[in-house]
Amino acid sequence: MYKTFTRRELYDLVWSKPMMGLAKEYGISDRGLAKICDRTGIPVPPPGYWAKKVAGKKIFQPPLMLIAGDFDGKIAVPEKKKIKEDKVPEPVIEEPLLELEMPESLRMAIDYAKDSTRHPFIVPKTLDDPHSIIARWLEREERDKKSFEAWHSPYSKSKFQAKYASATAKRRLRILSTFFKICKLKGFSVYEQKDEKDVHDTICISIGGNRIKFYLEEPTEVVKRKLTLKEMRRENYIGSEPIEISENQPTGVLVFKMWGCEENSFEHEWKDEPDKQIEQQLNNIMVATLEGLWIVHRRRLVRVEQEREAWVARQKVWDEEKRQEKKAEIRKLVQQTARRWKDASDIRDFVQSIQQMAGHEEIGSEESSIGKWVQLALTAADEIDPLQAGLPLSDDFDLEEEDEEEHYSSNDRNSYRQENWFRKLNSWPRKKF
Repeated sequence: MYKTFTRRELYDLVWSKPMMGLAKEYGISDRGLAKICDRTGIPVPPPGYWAKKVAGKKIFQPPLMLIAGDFDGKIAVPEKKKIKEDKVPEPVIEEPLLELEMPESLRMAIDYAKDSTRHPFIVPKTLDDPHSIIARWLEREERDKKSFEAWHSPYSKSKFQAKYASATAKRRLRILSTFFKICKLKGFSVYEQKDEKDVHDTICISIGGNRIKFYLEEPTEVVKRKLTLKEMRRENYIGSEPIEISENQPTGVLVFKMWGCEENSFEHEWKDEPDKQIEQQLNNIMVATLEGLWIVHRRRLVRVEQEREAWVARQKVWDEEKRQEKKAEIRKLVQQTARRWKDASDIRDFVQSIQQMAGHEEIGSEESSIGKWVQLALTAADEIDPLQAGLPLSDDFDLEEEDEEEHYSSNDRNSYRQENWFRKLNSWPRKKF
């Protein structure tokens, strides 16, 4: 579909709004629209035109000039097709064929963690014995600091931005170190898993192939403030009018977010409250971790079962194709055998006709050339006759139907269901972290 414009209409259109938004309305790129204007001699706004216009600066709009051999025809611009937006139904996850109940050992561990009064998880006030991940973070920052100081003068305007120097950052490290140790003592594997697009220090907890992720971060907020005269001189700003800038400043509030690695599993979030900080919510976080691992385990069973059923469906299609190929081979072999039998019968009929025409006495003589030819023809007929030489039978063409349930059964079909990963949960230690 195309929409047509005159040169004047297209000129007014491209100078009424930015090219990027205008091109999206017609389903083409801004460069494609600029090429259409260039071919028809229509000037387009230069880079930075709309920013200057918003800022109230002086701008220049060139007029639409007549071109040699100007025409009164129409300019065709592709029009974006309107696609009917159908409502996509929410995915429905079927429960596993085997209904699983939470094991007693896991339920006891959850009940233990819920009792925060008798079994609280205490965060130390100092980071004397950090977890290996926390120690690695601190060593990395120390190396970065030394590298920065080696390449920058102490009188330089650039200052090293320490990530773990503030009081909230140190508190965050103490909480994470305590939580890591609790997970390790419960038999969990704790490791970093940071993607390229991930801006947080994402940690992964794994046991028995079930994985959940979480992070503990201090969010920032955008705050506007005016530069002081000293800052303006340092940044070489000219003028005495104060300049307002926007900065990202830490909020001083920690947010703990956790989610499952399986689709549609779970997602939880905790944050510092005025009457209850993250340290006092560690028991609830551990309860959510244990329950989340069980949810991920069940969702993984659903995925494995769906993958198995998809594999069985594909395997049935492949087996049917092989069965059809075998049938085609048998059909071809039967046709070839029938043709050989027919050829042998035709040779015998032909020999019989020759015998009737030439007479039996002449043909019966062994010295006769016709008699020799008849003997050779009958020998060839016996060689190609499948009834004389034997039918070409083979075990490869056995088409007996196998029991589907036995054929498509997998030895490890219930391996994921029988995987008692929860038995790996160590008993709760009676110690403080």
